Amino acid sequence: MGGRPTENQRGLEPITHEPTIARLPEERRLEALHCLFSHIGEGDRLAVIEDFLSEFQRFKFSWDGLLGVFDRDQVLGVGWTQIHAGHTAALAYPRFLERSAETMSRRLLDAGLQFSQRQQARFAQCVLETHDSDQASTLESVGFLHAAELVFLVCGQDQFADKAPATDFLWESVLGVQTSRLAQVVQRTYVETLDCPLLNGWREADDVVEGYLQASLGRTENWWLLKSPTGDLGCLLLSEHVDERRMELLYMGLVPEARGRNLGMLLVRFAQWQARQRGMKEIVLACDGKNQPALSTYQTAGFQSWGHRHVFLRRLTQDGLPRMSSPEFPR
Repeated sequence: MGGRPTENQRGLEPITHEPTIARLPEERRLEALHCLFSHIGEGDRLAVIEDFLSEFQRFKFSWDGLLGVFDRDQVLGVGWTQIHAGHTAALAYPRFLERSAETMSRRLLDAGLQFSQRQQARFAQCVLETHDSDQASTLESVGFLHAAELVFLVCGQDQFADKAPATDFLWESVLGVQTSRLAQVVQRTYVETLDCPLLNGWREADDVVEGYLQASLGRTENWWLLKSPTGDLGCLLLSEHVDERRMELLYMGLVPEARGRNLGMLLVRFAQWQARQRGMKEIVLACDGKNQPALSTYQTAGFQSWGHRHVFLRRLTQDGLPRMSSPEFPR
């Protein structure tokens, strides 16, 4: 007979009582990852899990935020919260092996938010591959807001400049710069920014820089300030992925008085030249889909879109989260 197999046909017991949420023990982590990536076909899933574990070790993430939904000893679903540098929490949207357990999504998200706050996170983010209306509604029910549709862009080495772009302005390596100065420049570039403006005022500049430091594994040799004789005009933060011969443009921005002078293109061309100098085969970046000036600059410089993601954000205030229906995150 055709149709969807029943729980018993798949060797799973039907849910007979309210499932519980608990932290997953070490011996069940691989099982949890298979659930977390269950939306990916079995043929590709192992490779995705291997890549994930490699990134996990590279950035020294913690397993503390890995939660499972249990019916007795049976794992029905998984949620994960990772705490990043800069007081930022990243929540993976919960995945379930049983559709009947998907009503637990909100409880898993609630638990992740409570865990985030206990870890002193100032805001939480959740990224969806598509704007699934049911998932978006669940996120909004626990206080998330749709902040941006990110556009992922890539530029191949055939577009890289053969020499540094000509300019009368000066490039200064961040290696010889105090963090406080860089933080001040970053803060000024956020004034009236078109890149995810919802975040304005949610983070301190020092936290932003800490996040970029983690993304670049603490290496700042490819971080630059653009300056004039009268002051700093902007910044360009790059990170190398040597094994893939890929350069990532983590962030670039201009202070308000430097905009409208085609300096955005100067930053991009300098990044391309740096990539060529470093032997990279491509540059990748993400941009807010509503930031048309930036998108236009990237496209003119030879970047092409290869994907989209939807970013949801939730501010975590000092006076605590609203009262939630779920029990507290298990300790």
